[in-house]
Amino acid sequence: MMNNQPVIVGGVGGSGTRIISEALIHMGVDMGHTLNHASDNLLFTLMFKRKEWLLKNIDRPEIVAPVIKTFAHLSGAETSLTMVDVQIIAFTFFDWMRHKETVEGLGRRFAYKNFLKVVKNRRQKQSDGALWGFKEPNSWLLLRHFLKAYPDLKYIHTIRHGIDMSLSENQQQCINWSRHVLNEDITASSCTPRLSFKYWVKANQSVLNFGQQLPSSQFLVIRFEDLCESPDETMLRLIEFLNVDISEDTRARVLGLPEATKCMRKYQDKDLIHYDDEDLDALPGLGYHV
Repeated sequence: MMNNQPVIVGGVGGSGTRIISEALIHMGVDMGHTLNHASDNLLFTLMFKRKEWLLKNIDRPEIVAPVIKTFAHLSGAETSLTMVDVQIIAFTFFDWMRHKETVEGLGRRFAYKNFLKVVKNRRQKQSDGALWGFKEPNSWLLLRHFLKAYPDLKYIHTIRHGIDMSLSENQQQCINWSRHVLNEDITASSCTPRLSFKYWVKANQSVLNFGQQLPSSQFLVIRFEDLCESPDETMLRLIEFLNVDISEDTRARVLGLPEATKCMRKYQDKDLIHYDDEDLDALPGLGYHV
């Protein structure tokens, strides 16, 4: 059986979670056996990234907790599935079957293809005591719920300058969860940089304020810019946080992961007129300046 307490990687999409996940894999953490090109754990996507279900139940621990347990069982953290697991898997599968494909490629075909994979791959287990975890940017939304199930988990939150993020093409989190974060529905056509930045501020404030309540041994923030500007120092912080013994070869591979990371400022000073002052004023509290 794997170590019971997971290592979770999250952040607003496009903030560097992939590099962190790859580093954890190098260090021997079982990050799942069904991953996409960005190292997202597709089992998490299947179980939790059901927009209407999550928006309806995000504040209902009695609904979310059993799904987390099933997710852990399918991840290999336990040895056998229960009847409740089977019921939750069936409900989740048929919930996906109700949806057409989205611009993210999430829908019936995605669910059918990947449910078969996760069930088949479930038998691929790590050795006893091995660390397990998962990377899915949206995982921060469920951090409180996972902490109730796993009080000693470790969470790694990546963050990148919010104005640059607001000018990125990757706005899916804002579109998916703006109703929860901003109390308004934002669509692909209405997701302006101003609203995207507002989402970035509120989402990261929520995570960092919550993280301040946790010990430093459980909660780590990594800035994308630090991966670019001081990669060795930043990855050494990650290694220390994980607190596992690794070989010199593994250490060298981990330190080399951010090598090709590009970190260029996208915004111009003239862009700042499009943002609300209250959101710009929040930047220092999140570790950034204009």
